[in-house]
Formats: sequence, C-alpha cells, structure tokens
Amino acid sequence: MFETHPPVPLVPREVLFGNPERVMPRISPDGARLAWIAPDAGVLNVWVSPISGGVGVPVTNDRDRGIHTFFWAHDNQHIVYEQDTGGDENWRLYAVDLTTGETRDLTPFEGVQARVDHTDKRFPDDVLVGINKDNPELHDVYRLHLPTGELTKIVENPGFIGFLADRQFRIRGGLAPTAEGGMVVMVRDDEESEWRPILEISQEDSLTTSPIDFSADGKGMWAVSSKGFNTGHLVMIDCATGVQRLFVGDPDYDISGVHLNPESKEPEFVTYTKDRI
Repeated sequence: MFETHPPVPLVPREVLFGNPERVMPRISPDGARLAWIAPDAGVLNVWVSPISGGVGVPVTNDRDRGIHTFFWAHDNQHIVYEQDTGGDENWRLYAVDLTTGETRDLTPFEGVQARVDHTDKRFPDDVLVGINKDNPELHDVYRLHLPTGELTKIVENPGFIGFLADRQFRIRGGLAPTAEGGMVVMVRDDEESEWRPILEISQEDSLTTSPIDFSADGKGMWAVSSKGFNTGHLVMIDCATGVQRLFVGDPDYDISGVHLNPESKEPEFVTYTKDRI
C-alpha cells in the first residue's frame, strides 16, 4: 500500500513572477546617493536616497511596463534608463535630472533602437550611444550631451556589430562579422584613420573570443581569445602589429569575466566558471 499525503500547495505566482522589493542598488559616482529599483504603485521605478540614510523617493514615474535597468551618469545629476513600448524592443533612452525632477526622452525616434555604448568619468556630461536611425540593420555611434540632449553622429557604422572607445572617448575598435560565421577585430589609430584588422576569429572560436578594452596608452587591446588555445584566455593584442601576448588562462575552462582597474586599465582579477565561479 502506498501511503497518501495531502497535496502540496502550489507556490503562488506572485512569489515566482512578482516584483522584487528592491533590486539593482547603485551608488552615485560621488558616493553621496544610493539608487535602486523598487515598485511604486505596483510598477518598478527608480528610487534615490542619501547614502547617509533617510527616506527614499521614486524619481521616475513609469506606470506601464516598469523600469528594469538604469545607470548613474558621471555628472552625479542624471539617472539614465531605457524603456521600450509594449515590448517592441525599440529601446529609447531617458534621463531624469535629479535637481529639477525633469524626465527627458533623449532618443525620441519612432521604430528606432538606442543602446549605450560607452561612458567615462573623464567626460561626465557625455554618453556614446548606438542608434539605428539611418539603417535599421546597423547602429551608428552618436555623442549624447546630457545637459542639452544634443546628439552628434561621430561614427557611420561600416558593418560592425560592436564598438570600443579608448580613454580619450574616441571610437577606435570594432567587431565585424565574416561570411563564414567568424569575426574580425578592427582598430584604427584615430578618428580620421582607416579601419584595419588585428585579429581574425574563426566560427569555432567566435563564442570564446571577444575584445574587452584598450590599454591606458591606447596601443594595446585587452581581449579574451581562444585563438591558439583550447579555451578562452586573457590576452593583450598589439594594435600596431596584431601580435597576441598571453596574460592568463586555464587549459580546461574559459575565462567568464575580466575586471580592469578603471585608472590603469590593468587586469585586477579574472573569473572562471567551473563547478562554481
């Protein structure tokens, strides 16, 4: 005889799919304020409070799909977030001025997707943004000036799927797909120079190879690369010669994350995902 037990109650859907109480805490660049995402009237919005304590207040007023990602601008004055309409994935960028409370649509274009490409504390008023306004298949790079909302196109996309900026806020790196399913890492010396390849990646290595950032002097590029290795290793690529110098790697496990010091652009740690990270 099988012993019978009373049915186990189902986990409520609200527990599995409901809004979190708080998520994504972010400290402002000057360390003075804390922002996070939490429900306001049942919809996820961005809240801010002084880091020393006090009552947090919502600084956004979304009443539809909710806000799921945001970042502090380096000017310590703006919260920037993205939102689409009805799940169409045509993301627009919005900025909230924490001094005036004003919210502005920074990319007010119908049927266009915007994405943040690069920010830098040395350029606190500006953000590099990819926008596919002129060609829906390609994101050109624009320089967005937060105080005025002015957008200036600085790179016409030649067919790249991603870009890298150096510490002078110049777009000098790119990733181009190949017809065979691989990729090519491209660089240029400055904004007027021609693009040239420094690393060709086969289809077999494309999932375990990706550029990360330029070195502090702009002469090298940090990348995770499995070209010539069984797994993804951290390497430095010479931008002039394309020579790849090994920094660190594991023979059996891919590098799953790299942290560079924001000042020196030198690696501080890498992570591997084995039985655990």
